[in-house]
Amino acid sequence: MSKSLHGAEIMAVGTWNDITFTDSDLDQIANAFSGLSLSGRVPLKFGHGVHETDQPFREGLPALGWVDRVYRQGEKLLADFSNIPSVVYDAIKKGMYRFVSVELLKNVQAGTRILPWVLDAVALLGADQPAVGTLKDLQALTLKRGPQLRSSARVAFRRDTKLFSTGGPKAMTEDEVKALLKKQEDALTEKFTAALKTTTAEIQAKADKQIADAQAAAAKDKAEAHRSLIKAKFESAVKAEALLPAKRESFYKFNRVDDDASVIQIKLEDVDAYITEYADKTKLSRKQQTQSGGSVEHADTNALEVTRRAEKLAVERGGKAGNFDDLHTATKLVLSADKKLAKAYFTDPNGAFNAEAA
Repeated sequence: MSKSLHGAEIMAVGTWNDITFTDSDLDQIANAFSGLSLSGRVPLKFGHGVHETDQPFREGLPALGWVDRVYRQGEKLLADFSNIPSVVYDAIKKGMYRFVSVELLKNVQAGTRILPWVLDAVALLGADQPAVGTLKDLQALTLKRGPQLRSSARVAFRRDTKLFSTGGPKAMTEDEVKALLKKQEDALTEKFTAALKTTTAEIQAKADKQIADAQAAAAKDKAEAHRSLIKAKFESAVKAEALLPAKRESFYKFNRVDDDASVIQIKLEDVDAYITEYADKTKLSRKQQTQSGGSVEHADTNALEVTRRAEKLAVERGGKAGNFDDLHTATKLVLSADKKLAKAYFTDPNGAFNAEAA
């Protein structure tokens, strides 16, 4: 199925290849196209064929389309194209061909008149840039050939243009057109695929990092939640005076409760078993102290002395005696300040407190 294109800019007022074109020159080219009935006879083609053997087109060889109409609009010469093969139209649509460039016949003999310029072909350019640099990009083009006109020279308007003395570029067969388009499309596909792989790798790396960060954050939250449960059990036991702070600190240090990787391995049932074991021993010790005339609240043991001092210090520092973190910090300060009490506390927490020794 063929396509068409309307309003393509093919020439403009200005100096191109050292030749100046005015509004009247563009009008003359448009009038010559109409006067010579060139509609459907001026072809679209691939390039100017500067590197090919310069031979005129022959009847029956394929074109990339035909110029139906030429007209001036402001300082631009416009054209309408028709019968553009789908394979060519699609290639231009993909951006493989973006520009056109005209070929003009100079001093054409038309009956008794000499026409300064006559449009002879419109070339479709890929990598080459048109000499007329003010033209807008094209999105479709094609080729074929009508009867040749006698002229003094052909001017192909591209950056490396030469004045050809005869003929035009050699025509391409349909198979050659398809092969050229396929080669350029493969090159574009390869470039796109390489860019896509790079982009995909970057996206995957970013996604992997986000997943790793999310997993690390989740693991930290899980460890912190588990640590809070463990500390809550110990705080409750210490507050109820069922467990001595020394035993709590001993458990924390041995099991590395402050380390995320270690704390998650601690089973809550093991915590309960530990607290129960030492709670029973603490109760027994206090029972013995009571039977011997001591006071549970005021039994002068090393552990109770540390607790009393820690609670007092916690309040002095602006904290609360019943707050786990405040009491924990104060306990460490008390033990750091009194080495003898610390030694007695860790050696025998239930032993009788000796004020003179401390």
